[in-house]
Amino acid sequence: MTPSNSSEMDPGDQSWIDEDLIARTQSVWAGVYKRQVSRVEALEILGNVRWLARTLLDEAAGRLQS
Repeated sequence: MTPSNSSEMDPGDQSWIDEDLIARTQSVWAGVYKRQVSRVEALEILGNVRWLARTLLDEAAGRLQS
């Protein structure tokens, strides 16, 4: 299943991510993984969290299509 209005969420759009958010993501996940987290990994984590949040919001609003 995908969000019904997936055009609202361009997976390549990283305009909402700034250097501070990347650094905080690296710091938090380094603690979880017990190792350094690269910038690329942090960006992937942030993209996945954004996708999950959008999906959950769409589900809560009853806008998911099969």
